[in-house]
Amino acid sequence: MTYKKHIDTYSTVYGVDVVVANKSVELKDLQKLYTYSDDKELGDEVKDCLASTATCKNRKTGRYVILVKYNKLTSIVGVNKKLDLINTASHEAFHALMYLLTFANQDIKPDSNVETQAYYMGWLTEIIYNTWTKK
Repeated sequence: MTYKKHIDTYSTVYGVDVVVANKSVELKDLQKLYTYSDDKELGDEVKDCLASTATCKNRKTGRYVILVKYNKLTSIVGVNKKLDLINTASHEAFHALMYLLTFANQDIKPDSNVETQAYYMGWLTEIIYNTWTKK
């Protein structure tokens, strides 16, 4: 099955966007739009990973983004591919949440009320999975 290229941008209240790209999006597509947050060019150092998450900047606006990319590896190797994709989306959502909390100057402490962070984790997993499975 062939998927169209999808790069979806989701705004947050923390002055940073979450950008999710599916596996049909190539590095060259992202390089036209984003640099790493330190202004270095996006590279293919994570090409052998199933997915990756990084802090970046929008070239046009200078706005910071958390870029979540599903890479073009041929297959997920688990027994249940849908569950494995959800697992990978959740894994990347955790990385995105940590970056988001850094931008928001928030720390997670084991004894604090982390309900807000839990909701963000669920939202991030949902938007990542949604973009990755669009046809």
